[in-house]
Amino acid sequence: MANKSRASARRTRTDASGVGRRTLGPRRVPRPKRTRPAASTPPLEWAGHTRPELLALATREGVKGRHRMSKAELIRALSALIPPRTSGPAPVTAAPPPGEVAPSRRDEPPAETLPFRYGVTEIVALPVDPFMVYVYWELTADAIAAARRTLGAAWEGSAQVLRAYDVAWIEFDGTNAHHQFDLDVQGEVGNWYLHLWSPEQTLLIEIGWRSRDGRFVAAARSNVVSTPRNAPGEGGEERWMTVRDGRIVTTPSGATPEPSAERPKIDADERWTWAPWSGTVLVPGISSPRGWR
Repeated sequence: MANKSRASARRTRTDASGVGRRTLGPRRVPRPKRTRPAASTPPLEWAGHTRPELLALATREGVKGRHRMSKAELIRALSALIPPRTSGPAPVTAAPPPGEVAPSRRDEPPAETLPFRYGVTEIVALPVDPFMVYVYWELTADAIAAARRTLGAAWEGSAQVLRAYDVAWIEFDGTNAHHQFDLDVQGEVGNWYLHLWSPEQTLLIEIGWRSRDGRFVAAARSNVVSTPRNAPGEGGEERWMTVRDGRIVTTPSGATPEPSAERPKIDADERWTWAPWSGTVLVPGISSPRGWR
């Protein structure tokens, strides 16, 4: 019976040549392909964040499996936990009546910036390192006018310069500097880094104008600035001392005391203040400058 039912289920067609051809059984309807649901468009407030930023937010919110999520999955997870901010219409503020000034908000103080100039004539020198000095200056219109009157006709073609004087160990009177050099600058307000040739320099700097015939008129004079040395200081005289019975016992200059071989015994009724021999180095005063190199 099974063979007959199976044979009856099959049909035979005869073509023009009379040759029989076996056909297939009933057609199978193809199953529809499974498609993943389209990902929802992430809110605009999350789209601008990077994955590390989103991961930090997910850590704060306690999202599970956050380290295996992509950026889009993190955005969807965070959107479900944190409601998006709704931006409403901007509040409309009425304009103040003519002649009145709108009051400033107390929670937003006005931004304060450093002024470009302070209305004073000055030049200040600061040491930077053994081979550099920083200088800044400001010149008022009155100081410039005074220098122009002093030069007279020689003002035309004059150059604005910084003049540095080597004034180590002298009382500077404007003419007795050890050395001096000029550096061309410009501007009523400015600053400059002076590169020196050797350390341990003591300088005084003026800003002014130098005419073509060599005359110089200073508009301002700086403070005296000293640069440090660039090497360890030379050894000085050794002075030895010891502390005994709460007193400091020193030795003559050039003498080296011999410490006792035995440590003093401390009695029960007597207090001893004992310390081993120690040495200190007395460094001499600041060495004189070595001149320009």
